[in-house]
Amino acid sequence: MTREEFDIFSGKVRGELISVAGRINLGDGQPVEAEDIVQDALVRLWELSERGYPVNNPKALAIKITKNLCVSRYRKSQKDAIRLETADKPGGETAADFVEAAENQRIKSSLYNRLTPARQECIILRNDFGMSLDEIAETTGRPKESVKVLISTARKQMLEQIKEFL
Repeated sequence: MTREEFDIFSGKVRGELISVAGRINLGDGQPVEAEDIVQDALVRLWELSERGYPVNNPKALAIKITKNLCVSRYRKSQKDAIRLETADKPGGETAADFVEAAENQRIKSSLYNRLTPARQECIILRNDFGMSLDEIAETTGRPKESVKVLISTARKQMLEQIKEFL
């Protein structure tokens, strides 16, 4: 299809495509942006034509593309609605995020429980509370160098535990 043929075709079919897209409702009471969808459909049809895709019935293909774009917009709006619903939860996490966080917490607790009390205290203050070495030394009453060694040893021990597990 040449550019001129496509321009003539798109002028003839545009009204019908707008009608098709305008009948689709996204479920939120708002009609889809019919003009935007039709424009996208015609661009995609032109791209197919440019690539040499055999188009036997361009009108039928244009309607099919328009309907598919409407369905895609509908699905996207549903995903966005789910994200908005989960936004009320702490951090906007989904159920999978909560399960993953719980599993990570269980693994971390298991690793921490195998540490000596001094190493455990230092690594928790460092990793979970984000304290600096100076703050940990002040909190625990240990010298800064001791805190550094305890954290380093704790990390090495946890890494070995993870390697054993894998």
